[in-house]
Amino acid sequence: MIGFVIPVYKDSEILKKAIPEINRLYPNSKIIVVADDIESMNVALDLHAFVPYHAKRMGFSKSLCEGMCLAWFTFQCDIVVICDGDHPISAVSDFLESFKSCDVAVGYERGVWKQSRVWSNMLVNKLLVSGVANPTCGFVAFKSSVLSKLPWDKMGSEYDMIHPELLYYAKKNGASLGSTMFDEVQKVRYYAPQRYISWLLSFIRMILIKNFGD
Repeated sequence: MIGFVIPVYKDSEILKKAIPEINRLYPNSKIIVVADDIESMNVALDLHAFVPYHAKRMGFSKSLCEGMCLAWFTFQCDIVVICDGDHPISAVSDFLESFKSCDVAVGYERGVWKQSRVWSNMLVNKLLVSGVANPTCGFVAFKSSVLSKLPWDKMGSEYDMIHPELLYYAKKNGASLGSTMFDEVQKVRYYAPQRYISWLLSFIRMILIKNFGD
């Protein structure tokens, strides 16, 4: 069984598109929506996804990790897909094909990237994890056997930078990583200043993990 993990905060429109599409393409899958706001939580419940309840906001990193743990440990999914709602669900078929040659399939969007993304991926490759073209991608699929070996209590990076940290520990525990290309039109995004601060702290964390152990 495939488990789809969708961490979301104040973006219920993504759920209205993503959940029906997953159900259409993978009717026997398990959809886990870790929502950090009431509106998104209610929308996900109305669409019959599994939604863990939180009395207070958890933040992206903790939400994502909780959803992944629920997928492989509680629901015993064979494959767990981190599903950023901006990415096309149809690309999951390419991820599944990739598992013939790797344990973790990491998304790689075709097309022109913003320079900030180019630099962030170069830094991550240099500081923490190499071998994949886009280690910050929000579209990643893991075999459950990989997830069972990850040190979940050590995860600490926030926002998009949790993805390379997951990949680092997966690779450290012997998992093979592979890039899986898919088509997507890049969207213009604007982030709050605190998000850039979080990224900076995550880069510092990567340096510490790589050079001084975890």
